[in-house]
Amino acid sequence: NLFRIMNTEGTNHDIPYYNGGLFAPHAVDDLELDDNWTGFFTRIGEYDFGEEVNLEVLGHLFERSITEIEKLKESNFFAGDADKAEEFATMPQSIKRKHLGVYYTPRELTSLVVEYTIEELIRNRFKTLAVDQGVSKKEAEKGVVPETKEYWSGCLDILRNLKIVDPACGSGAFLFQAYN
Repeated sequence: NLFRIMNTEGTNHDIPYYNGGLFAPHAVDDLELDDNWTGFFTRIGEYDFGEEVNLEVLGHLFERSITEIEKLKESNFFAGDADKAEEFATMPQSIKRKHLGVYYTPRELTSLVVEYTIEELIRNRFKTLAVDQGVSKKEAEKGVVPETKEYWSGCLDILRNLKIVDPACGSGAFLFQAYN
C-alpha cells in the first residue's frame, strides 16, 4: 500500500509523491514462484551479510539487475513466452539504459566528487567561521576547550544545516559517500 501511495500524485497521507516509476506497478509484482524459490529467498533473507556485502557489491548488483530485468522485458519473459525467454541471455545492453545513464558509480569516483565539492565546501565554511570568531588553526586543533567551544559548536551547526541532494540517485553511492 505504501508503494501505491508513493506512486499516486495527490494522496492525502502526508507521504510525498515520487515520480519516475520507482514505485509504479510492474509485471514482476504478480510473478508467482514455487516453494523451491520462495524457500531459497527466505534462507537468503535470514543471512546476516553485515560487512561481507558492502555498498560497491550492492551497487554492482543494482546495475546488473537493471540489465537483467531489461533483458527479461525484451524477451517477453513476464508475458509467459518461454521460447523468447531463452534469448534474454544473449541480448545486448539497452541503448535506453546507456542514454539515461543508469550506472553504478564506483567508490573511487564518488569519493573524488565528495572531496572536491562537499569536503571543500565544509572546509571553507569552517575557515570562515574561524576567522569570524578569531580562532586560529592552532587553537582549533586543541579540540573542544573553553576558548574554542563556541567555534566547535558553530562547526556542528554548519554540519547540521548542510543539505545534500543527488537528483540522479540510483543505489545511493554518492549520498552514502557524502554521509561518510
